[in-house]
Formats: sequence, C-alpha cells, structure tokens
Amino acid sequence: MHISKDHRKTILSTLFSEGVIVAHKNTNAEKHKYIADVSNLAVIKVCQSLTSQGHVTHQYNWNFHYYVLTDQGIEYLRGVLGLPEKVIPETLKVKAVPTPIAPQNDRRGPARRGPGGAEGGFRSSRFAGPERSSFRSAPRAPAAAPQQA
Repeated sequence: MHISKDHRKTILSTLFSEGVIVAHKNTNAEKHKYIADVSNLAVIKVCQSLTSQGHVTHQYNWNFHYYVLTDQGIEYLRGVLGLPEKVIPETLKVKAVPTPIAPQNDRRGPARRGPGGAEGGFRSSRFAGPERSSFRSAPRAPAAAPQQA
C-alpha cells in the first residue's frame, strides 16, 4: 500500500511523541480519529510494519488496535525523525506527584483512614476501652437452678 511521506512522518511523529497509538478496526474509515488528514488504514499499515520489525508491540482488544513503542522503536524513530537524545515519549516521562495538603481546622475532626480511623485496623479505639477488654475475661456466674412452682 502506498503511503505518502507526509502521512508516514505524521504517523511516526505522533507515535513517538505519545509513545502509544490507537486505531479502530474499521479500515474503511476516511480519517483517523486522533491524527488529522490520515486514513485509519494508513495508521494500521504503518504500525503493522513497525510491529514486524519489532519496534512496537501490538495488542488487539474490542475492535481497537493498540500499538506501544518499544525501546528499540524509540531509537529507530529518533534516527528516522532526526530527534536528539534528550527527547522522550510521553509514556516515559515521570510526572511530578503533587503533595496532598492536610485540612486545616476541619470541623469534622481528624482525618480518618479506612474503617479503623487514623489508628488503622478495622476496630477503632472506641472498642478498646477497659469495659470491652473485661467483657470476655470476667468469670461467669453460676446458672440458677430452674424453680418448681
């Protein structure tokens, strides 16, 4: 199948920048959903070629083709697209995780974590009082004999 250099370069640059590419099974679609002016069939065929060379891995699930770039594919696309070594796909970038801000003077009291509260565990401290600990360890009173009437 003939794919123009512009379309091929667009597909490869999108694959490199994102690290993954998704294509619907419908090969008759005029346009790819996420890449402008490129047919869905062209995306599938370029990615099939990269799969056979070992540059991407292919996963098919529920009428969608999922292509994920491998380390070998990253090096290959850097050479084809003429990109420097410092440029990496979005899937390999580490995102900074924002630190959660603790509530200040929350009127509901201290934050609870799970069913056991801040202490952890299923039972919280309200079940651990002295009256609860002595409940099972207290000696039993002898059973009264039934009275005859």
